[in-house]
Amino acid sequence: MKINDIINGFKVTQIKDVTELKGRIIIMHHIKSGARLMWLDRPDNNKTFSIAFRTVPVDDTGIFHILEHSVLCGSKKFPVKEPFVELIKNSMNTFLNALTFSDKTMYPISSKNDKDFFNLMEVYLDAVFYPAIYTKPQIFYQEGWHYELDDNDSISYKGVVFNEMKGVYADADSVKETAMCRALYPDTCYSCESGGHPSAIPDLTYQQFIDGHKRYYHPSNSYIILDGDLDIQRVTEFIDSEYLCHFDAIEPSEAPAMQAPVDAGKIEVCFEQSRDLPLENQSSLLMGYVIGTFDQKEKIYASHILSRYLCENNQSYLTSLLLDNGYAEDAYIHVTDGILQPYLCIDIKNIDEKRADEIEAFVKEKLLVLANDGLDREQLEASISNLEFELKEKDFGYPRGLMYAMLSLETWLYDGDPTANVVVGDIFERLHKKADNGYFEELIRELFFDNAHRCTLLAKPSYTAGDEQREAELARLKAVRDSWSDADLEHYRNEQRLLDEWQSSTDSPEDLAKIPMITLDDIEVEPEPLPTVVESNILKHDVQTDGIAYINMYFDITGVEEKDLPSLSLLSSLFGELDTAHHTAKELKTELMTKCGSISFSVSPMMDYNSSHSGQIKLVASFSALNRYVDDAVALVHEILTSTKFDNKNQIVDIIKQLRQRRYQAFVSAGSMLAARRSAMSFSCGAVVDEMTNGLEYYLWLKAQESNPTVIDTLPELARSIIGKDNVVISICADDASAFDESIKHFVASLDKSSVDRTLKIKPHVRSNDGIVIPGDISFSAMSCDFEGGYDGLSLLMSHIVSLDYLWNEVRVKGGAYGTGLKVMSDGWLFAYSYRDPNANASVKTFGTVADYVRSFAKSDRSLVGFIIGAMSSASPLLTPRQIAIGADANYFKNVSYEDRLKTRQQIVGATVQDLLSLADRLDDVIKNACYCVVGSKNQVDSMGDIDNVYTL
Repeated sequence: MKINDIINGFKVTQIKDVTELKGRIIIMHHIKSGARLMWLDRPDNNKTFSIAFRTVPVDDTGIFHILEHSVLCGSKKFPVKEPFVELIKNSMNTFLNALTFSDKTMYPISSKNDKDFFNLMEVYLDAVFYPAIYTKPQIFYQEGWHYELDDNDSISYKGVVFNEMKGVYADADSVKETAMCRALYPDTCYSCESGGHPSAIPDLTYQQFIDGHKRYYHPSNSYIILDGDLDIQRVTEFIDSEYLCHFDAIEPSEAPAMQAPVDAGKIEVCFEQSRDLPLENQSSLLMGYVIGTFDQKEKIYASHILSRYLCENNQSYLTSLLLDNGYAEDAYIHVTDGILQPYLCIDIKNIDEKRADEIEAFVKEKLLVLANDGLDREQLEASISNLEFELKEKDFGYPRGLMYAMLSLETWLYDGDPTANVVVGDIFERLHKKADNGYFEELIRELFFDNAHRCTLLAKPSYTAGDEQREAELARLKAVRDSWSDADLEHYRNEQRLLDEWQSSTDSPEDLAKIPMITLDDIEVEPEPLPTVVESNILKHDVQTDGIAYINMYFDITGVEEKDLPSLSLLSSLFGELDTAHHTAKELKTELMTKCGSISFSVSPMMDYNSSHSGQIKLVASFSALNRYVDDAVALVHEILTSTKFDNKNQIVDIIKQLRQRRYQAFVSAGSMLAARRSAMSFSCGAVVDEMTNGLEYYLWLKAQESNPTVIDTLPELARSIIGKDNVVISICADDASAFDESIKHFVASLDKSSVDRTLKIKPHVRSNDGIVIPGDISFSAMSCDFEGGYDGLSLLMSHIVSLDYLWNEVRVKGGAYGTGLKVMSDGWLFAYSYRDPNANASVKTFGTVADYVRSFAKSDRSLVGFIIGAMSSASPLLTPRQIAIGADANYFKNVSYEDRLKTRQQIVGATVQDLLSLADRLDDVIKNACYCVVGSKNQVDSMGDIDNVYTL
């Protein structure tokens, strides 16, 4: 292949060999349709396809977010209600989703299976170019919004995206981010909420929705990205002959407009605050600065580095000054760089709003001192090295091909070089050199002092902001309802009837058969190897890691009392944050950023396979490092574990406040797992551990410790008691794990003995149904059951069927929740959940009917083949080296063998409907003793009826 070659209608315009990718990047242009294509030709058997469109919003109606949901609800070739769900049910995908950004919409898939890859690509291409939205307006009403009439003909808003965004705006950080973008980019698309604002979504009409697809979903406005070891001739021939050849090139849609520099001054915004929290000292001060343009890669990377230097942790320059002077409880810097004009935002949390001007002046003063006196070279080098490690490690948590696709669009979308951000190149070498020549000091002046494009935002908590929004929505709905004539009412009744009928309808077998599927012969039954060699108390995993070592140290603390679990969780959060015998906290952080790619400490329950009542509890120290730094990293972790000083009360209280605030934000924005853990405490010892170390119980404990930190005096002895040579198992994942034997053995030998009993003392709690009140309109719910001994291939298949064939239709499609599912965990904990749910009461009732559904499904004549394939996909996730190590370690502690894993997969493949029928009876028994928990508004909690305990955050 060479420049100007024509391959199936695509003209090759650029070829770049890229050593760091071990391959090359090829850029093509489809002559007839105007589509753009990039292929990362590199040795990866997980193949990725993505098609993206430049979608530039002009308002807050969320049109492109609703389109993203809607085009996957049926198409010309595949006229079923939800091909997307059918693919999840029936494919071996390693990634399948769609993503809405502030100026683009992306449809990525990936699979290791060639046949599956083509199937997924075909369904997605048909969805984006020939969606059913033109003939099925019900799709818009379901995914976007519609008027829902109750039995009294009162109306409310309902829709999946509408409810999703209600959940988004219950999070104070989302409120702040939106206000900042409106101020910095008042004349461009970035002032709009591309996801849709709940107050504006009902302004979108069906015709506007259709017109949006016609305008933006054309090949001339598309960007196709391919990644991995694939047959480019076959792929391009398919894309051309099946789709692109049917389109003629048109003028692409408008690019995002460039915002002229604007000093927005000081603005204020309110966010809803729980009445269980004070208003005093709960405001946030945000200082936003536009960095420049998308193609200033060096400056953008330098801004990321500077943000780490200033606010990466409590010892960072700016954060430490704010904490030490009592101005704030926490501070972050966010760099948003996937847009035309990237920006940086300093977010100073939990301040006294009356001191906002004083705090802003203080920040500017200290930044000017830094610019004039110079950055500490050692800390700066640590920040540079830490970002460099992160980008070269490429542990994104999802397929690398997807990350490359997103990186390419950060420049390609604005007609820049699509390879610019995909390749790291020598930029860090240049930045290391520039650090010696005042580059970062000058960047401080340029960003924070000579910058005409800026904004200061004061975000204040309010007990009434949410009520005012809800009252405004009710008033708007009342005005709409009052304006309806009898004919209007009948029209909307008919629309709702048609929507209900469509949602309740079933796809014909003929239409379902049109969805392309692989067969059971196409899947690999044997599980992916998780290589583990056990040598005494060392677990070795030889995996290709490209010169990076992943080390996990597991200290057995099984015998701890329940009352000590919150203290242990706090202890794990304090490790690495305080002074040690040999370093100040600031020096320690500098060393860790230089020598470790990442480091964390946590408390983790390791419950036995198929037993929710037995197992182990571990304190886990996890870190990664380049091979050349492993000895140094191990020595630092030893120092942290054995010689951390707990005598700085102010520092510890600062961390307690931060932990409490972060738990609160997590519960409000994504409370499903809180609900699941809470509802499982009556039978699962692991859930009790999680609750006491990460859930509501931990949150309430932290809240009490803020004002009376009695725990501090107990921490030194607690640390000494749990770190020992007799209770540690160390896991190493590397290209050659044995290369670090000497370092690990020296670490173990240098430890004292622990004094923790090995007998599990944690007991389940008394059975109860709980409600947890949070600000906002949307809820999260969960129902948990004791399914001990029931985790196997059949239960995994059952959970896959129930999640995607029953709960998806009842809770998401009909109920309007953004997410739902049923999960069976390896210890025998079974739970159903809903996410961003407008009606938790109805969802919990639906959870209670799961056994009836399984029974009816088993008695039907539906084939299990597709579900079996989808369940096998869920059992075969794409794993990074880090994840391989964690999975192998968990199997070791839970006594899960390769044969157990193989048996589970064989059970999935060999399952029959009779097996499912027998499972339904057991589900009946366990659901009778189920508990539930709802995390939501007071109205949602009050609607439940038989709540035993109600808590307010």
